Amino acid sequence: MKSFDTVSIQARLLEYLKRYIDPSSESKVWNKILNDSAIQSLLYAIAEDSAESARYFEYLLKEAKWDMMKNPSSAWNQAAYLGYNPHRKISSIGTVVFSHDATLEGAGVDFFESQLEELTAYSGANISIPVGTRLSSGSYEFITSETLTYANGIKYLEVPIIQGVRSYITTITGAEGIEFETVKFVREDIEAALDDVSQQFLTVTVYLGGNINNPQTATILEDIYLASPTELACDIHTAKDYSYISVRFGDGLTGIKLPQGSIVRLDYLQTAGSSGNISESFEINTILSDNLSPLLYCTNFSPTLGGDDNETMESIRENAPSYYLIADRSIVTSEAYVQNIEAIPGIHKASVSEGTYVDEISAIEFPAILFTAITTEGEAAPASTYNSLLTRTNNRRPPLDVIVQEDPDLIALYLGVQATVTGTQDLAGVETGIQTLLEKEYDILEQSFTNSFDGSEDVSTIWGYGADNNVSIARVSETVEGVIDLKPSTFVESTVSSYFEKTFSFSPVFTEMKKFEDGKVYCIKVQIRFYCEACEDSQRTLFLIANEEYPSPGHPEVLPYRMVQYPYIEEITTKSFMENVVLTPGVGYEEIEPADDDYINFTLTVDYTDDLNSGKLIVPLYKKDGTSLYINFNTADEEELDDIVSIKVYAEPMETAFTATEYNEMIYADEVVVEIS
Repeated sequence: MKSFDTVSIQARLLEYLKRYIDPSSESKVWNKILNDSAIQSLLYAIAEDSAESARYFEYLLKEAKWDMMKNPSSAWNQAAYLGYNPHRKISSIGTVVFSHDATLEGAGVDFFESQLEELTAYSGANISIPVGTRLSSGSYEFITSETLTYANGIKYLEVPIIQGVRSYITTITGAEGIEFETVKFVREDIEAALDDVSQQFLTVTVYLGGNINNPQTATILEDIYLASPTELACDIHTAKDYSYISVRFGDGLTGIKLPQGSIVRLDYLQTAGSSGNISESFEINTILSDNLSPLLYCTNFSPTLGGDDNETMESIRENAPSYYLIADRSIVTSEAYVQNIEAIPGIHKASVSEGTYVDEISAIEFPAILFTAITTEGEAAPASTYNSLLTRTNNRRPPLDVIVQEDPDLIALYLGVQATVTGTQDLAGVETGIQTLLEKEYDILEQSFTNSFDGSEDVSTIWGYGADNNVSIARVSETVEGVIDLKPSTFVESTVSSYFEKTFSFSPVFTEMKKFEDGKVYCIKVQIRFYCEACEDSQRTLFLIANEEYPSPGHPEVLPYRMVQYPYIEEITTKSFMENVVLTPGVGYEEIEPADDDYINFTLTVDYTDDLNSGKLIVPLYKKDGTSLYINFNTADEEELDDIVSIKVYAEPMETAFTATEYNEMIYADEVVVEIS
């Protein structure tokens, strides 16, 4: 294949001239001429010109190809053919809690979300918290995105917020009165206004003919050609370098033409983009509005997420084709449904598959489009996502499509890591560093539906951490367990009075759980934890361990396992730790036996014929004395109950490498514990 660089072209010219024979003399006259340096320089210049032309034509060809383009302006131009308008900076969103109780000022130090119900009730006059109330994290400002009332009798109020500062620009020179009048506003931090929350802060106001006493709000359309002849409307486009936005008005046929001298005002949200994401709790704690700061306190108990910077060429190349599917007049693929769901504000990730739906009334089974999604906060998408999807796909999806929303099946893992470290005295720092690394790697927002898991990959990650931090990490071992969160609020009354029970079942991803014949000293572990100092003595760890009396001929009631009860054990319960510490009397933990006064009458059973994938836990309402409450399952405040009490079941699968099989399953780390020696 020919090369078109300068040297290659010059070489071909020289070769041609060397072979050239003068017809008049029948001699190769160029052999001597080519020895002249001036001729060599001339040929090089000719070759360079040809090479530059070849490079330019190659550049033009690449810039015309979607997957090969390198110039951001090429991505912008071609995105227009797909109806895609690259977005400007996007503000992060979240929630803050307002309260009149000054106790909230101690949030993160001596006050936490689980204690919100301990705040005093408000007894004063109603306080209005209007849209746009300014808050601060010290580095960035936020505003409230809804008008709410702090009313008499409440203890606190959760309020949605968005990052940014409200600002405006007004044109100095009046409009020329021409068709499709376009006004430029030179700002690089105008929020993209892609959803209902942020759109309310982007408005275009027109003073027709310069009459400042008659402001009118223009309707912002996707395209000005969609406007009616009598409608004051405009469309907004972003400069390719994001340095300004242009607001275009009509021509009298598609939207009214601006009268000469008209003044235009743009109200917008001044955003910090991705820098405005607050990853920590308790950071937003200052109310900047003078009329509220003496009366109320505020803080965030969860991060603010979703902030993003100006779209890059890479993201344009990825998003524009997907947007074309959304904007097209029909939705016929699972990918198109996924893109429509993920375009809903607050939705982080979605998965769609074909399945069946059983009508509750007729009991008839129908083919259906099944979807599941998680929010930007890592929670199951709200039920309202279904209605949002129907609205977005109205008249574009097949009329016979039955759409069903399902909650995601979150497969939580417990990762216990033990390692030996040399080369540093900061062992606690190494523990924290590895734990933070794994928590980030297996954060639910970083996972994909039907993700796979391989425990050996974590060992490589840990060794990589050691190399990056100049510490030697050896003898890395990992305990991987599946975790099921048995929220106390979901327990139901047992057939036995004053007892509550909950059945559990591990995901089918765990095809088989560890039993006893392979040397395991326990198969199921239950951790019951209380988040209050006065209740810590009631914390328990339960194990199902091998029953030495099994099998017992003639006694079918003897099971292959028995339940043992211990004070709460936080360490990683490896086989060695169980044998040498837990199950060895007098070493670390003393078993709490039925005859002891502090014994709690739990019942823990599993279906031994079903690979230990399912079981039941029965918990007493009262302690052994019969009068002291153990867990108040009858409380009316279920959310507070779940905040105070944690009940989790742990089991180790046969393999630590597996793949999720269902479309709505996500694998993530529910807990990571690291022990360094």
